[in-house]
Amino acid sequence: MIPVNDSAISQFLRPLEHVEWKSDEEVRPFLSVVIRTQGHRGALLCDALVCLAGQSNQDFEVLLVLHDPDHDDRASELSALVESETPSLRDRVTVHVSRGATRSRPLNDAIEIARGRYVAFFDDDDLLLANWVSTFAQLAQRYPGRVLRSVVVDQEFSHEMWGSHRGLIAAGPVSFGYADSFTLHEHLLGGATPFHGFAFPRSIFQSLGFRFEESMSIYEDWDLQLRAAAIVGVGSSSEVTAIYRRHRN
Repeated sequence: MIPVNDSAISQFLRPLEHVEWKSDEEVRPFLSVVIRTQGHRGALLCDALVCLAGQSNQDFEVLLVLHDPDHDDRASELSALVESETPSLRDRVTVHVSRGATRSRPLNDAIEIARGRYVAFFDDDDLLLANWVSTFAQLAQRYPGRVLRSVVVDQEFSHEMWGSHRGLIAAGPVSFGYADSFTLHEHLLGGATPFHGFAFPRSIFQSLGFRFEESMSIYEDWDLQLRAAAIVGVGSSSEVTAIYRRHRN
């Protein structure tokens, strides 16, 4: 029940009174995985796809969103890269081209076509452990409708050439720099969870109209984390599911 007085909390929640929660009878994958890329880091993108191929829970689709390609053949190059993957993965990957605006535009374009019951975002230079999808799936059963959050560790990497491609090599130990659980206060103070530590219920995009703020050139992920967490809450797991790669140079 939404409060009817004039308190600050009632004014904050009142827009939810008339939300239309749309029925959804289509059979959908559990997760839509959105990978934003400019297509310049083919070797790292291959690593990202290997991480997805190795997931213990394969109930997901992959939306590979190419933002502002620098030449007309870039999308074809990405499609060819996807075709080189195992059939079990490549059949669930689609390549989309997004143009204009800031870093938020490809994420918003992906939201429009995502079919998963939850949506997660994963940059092409980070790494996932094999339990990434399965941990989110377990959290969704325990905390339906909430933002889902798992633990990400970080590690410093240096650039090196892999043949004609630029790659990354570990340059330090894994660091447990992020909390085991989510608190809104800690996240208000700073980016306390890398973005691939979250999965968002599709309902916040479909029924509440959430989108990434396209006027922001940075911190668009942090902004969405805070807004979504304040409305639907967060279900956390202490499981480590991913690595955030810090670039030494």
